[in-house]
Amino acid sequence: MPADLVVSTRMNQFFRKAVLVELLAHIRTTIDAIRSQRDARDASA
Repeated sequence: MPADLVVSTRMNQFFRKAVLVELLAHIRTTIDAIRSQRDARDASA
């Protein structure tokens, strides 16, 4: 039983890390999009 617990804990940590990485990537792409929009607006002004 303890072995199963260890595996599930490891899976939990891996899952959390994956979610965190996805979240960071999403935030980064969003910031890039906003930044490019702002740059385009500045160029047109």
